[in-house]
Amino acid sequence: MQTVLQARAVAGSRGERQPSESLLGGILKCGICGASMQASFCVKHRGDARVRYAFYRCSTRVKRGAAACASRDVSAPVIERQVVEKIAEVVRADPSLVALIAEQAREQLAAQKKSLAGERRALTRALRQDDARHTAPHHARLAEIKRESASLAGTVVEEGDVGRAVAEFHALWAALLPRERRRVVEVIVERVVVAGGGIGPTIAFNSGGFGTPVDG
Repeated sequence: MQTVLQARAVAGSRGERQPSESLLGGILKCGICGASMQASFCVKHRGDARVRYAFYRCSTRVKRGAAACASRDVSAPVIERQVVEKIAEVVRADPSLVALIAEQAREQLAAQKKSLAGERRALTRALRQDDARHTAPHHARLAEIKRESASLAGTVVEEGDVGRAVAEFHALWAALLPRERRRVVEVIVERVVVAGGGIGPTIAFNSGGFGTPVDG
């Protein structure tokens, strides 16, 4: 399992993560009118720097204006962090989720092996076509692929290993790509309702042993 997490970190360093992807789109609901909250962002100047602020806004306000709903924008990092903390609690408390996460990890491992094999074939073709001046980067990357493939070749995802990784949930979460994080949220969470007024979100978990709605 640790090998899988390390490989995810390597993949992320090559730019495969897209942090701007919405984690709670379609799941986050306005506590005032019941509409979905849409992910958005704005860019503000802070001195010489341009700072990007991600947030969720009630779709009623988006479509019909501020007068249609009294809700306020919700900081994306704040609400997402609150939801992830609740997911961590649920995952640690529900052993049945270990099997689900193990299966996800096996799929990730297979996808990594397939991706590396495809990249190796593409680089090998490129080496046959390029002149000597352009081959050094290709050879360097092929060497990296060989090392990564060798480390993954003998990796077996066992539920016991996953259980230990779940105990360190945040390290596991940090290793996932955005689409994989989104998948975890979809499996576990039915909806998140933002009440406003400084009150934390109410999170309803999907049926199947994931618990009942809790206040964040």
